[in-house]
Amino acid sequence: MGNLVRIIEEDVNEIETKILLISFEFVSDLNALFTPRLENLSFIKLENTITVNLKNPSFRDFFNDWVERFKLSINDSDTSEIIIEKFNKDIKALVLIGKSEKKLSWESARGLYGEFLIIKEFIIKNTYPQIEILEGWHRPAPANHDFDYKEFSLEVKTVSRDSTTVKITSEHQLESIENKPLRLKCYRLEKIEKSNHDSLGELYNEIKALLDPGYINLFEMKCAEDLFCEYLGPNYMPLDYKFTLIDENLYDVDQLHFPRAKRQELNPAISKFSYSIDISSFNMFKLN
Repeated sequence: MGNLVRIIEEDVNEIETKILLISFEFVSDLNALFTPRLENLSFIKLENTITVNLKNPSFRDFFNDWVERFKLSINDSDTSEIIIEKFNKDIKALVLIGKSEKKLSWESARGLYGEFLIIKEFIIKNTYPQIEILEGWHRPAPANHDFDYKEFSLEVKTVSRDSTTVKITSEHQLESIENKPLRLKCYRLEKIEKSNHDSLGELYNEIKALLDPGYINLFEMKCAEDLFCEYLGPNYMPLDYKFTLIDENLYDVDQLHFPRAKRQELNPAISKFSYSIDISSFNMFKLN
């Protein structure tokens, strides 16, 4: 069976809502579709078919129009690859609609850049199979640490050129889990304003080029789904500044001696907790 793009029309209380249905020749084609968790849309995959449904009726007219336009954009001669490319491009554009600010904040972009540096390093060094590298990266779901693997957990911090401290945002962030070693990677970055060199976007594309084709979509969706730092790549969210890496260090977060607030010593009445630590106090815990 070839590719098939159809529109299903539903009438609820005399209000028409459309559903986009795409059938592919192979079930494996569904894995290449960009289907992040979204507030207003849902994606349902069954066998070799995907349906795109509207969850928020406030956008019914816009969604119905988009469904019609997408179907018209598909030609009878389009291959699965072309349909997937058109679909992914349209969904990424839809994600941006309604955002009052499409550009990432400096702090969010800086933090994501640090995590990208780790992912690129792990892929190049073949630290783990690529699927394990991506699954161990704790996006989009909030977690105690940025990365978690069988042998260790890793927290990543990025600071500006002149910063003397790092901010810890919870009592769990420097606490090891399951008695695994916890490491802290600290990158010192300089921000260069008004640059045509989008270093975050460049690193994003470098990672995609290193990944096996079957894992690129997973990487893109993890970037797009993050609650605090939704990122769709340089084609959709370009930055007009770049990062320069000044310094990087890896530390062992010794649970007895590393300078940190310990959860068991905090008053249980404290519900929100964050603090800063002087970076110079990490020196004795530096790893080669």
